[in-house]
Amino acid sequence: MEDIKRVACIGGGTIGSSWAALFSANVQKVYLYDLKEEILDSALNNLSAQLSFLSSKGLINK
Repeated sequence: MEDIKRVACIGGGTIGSSWAALFSANVQKVYLYDLKEEILDSALNNLSAQLSFLSSKGLINK
């Protein structure tokens, strides 16, 4: 994934936010889109929790 600089995830549900977390650990910029603002808010909280968990286990350096 070294050559990939930007990724877009369409849909901020469970799967979309999980993909965004995976990509944000390895790609410079991740864009997450959803039609509903409340889904995006939830996705950002989910994304933050996932990244914190992965970092606490030493799986990423973020």
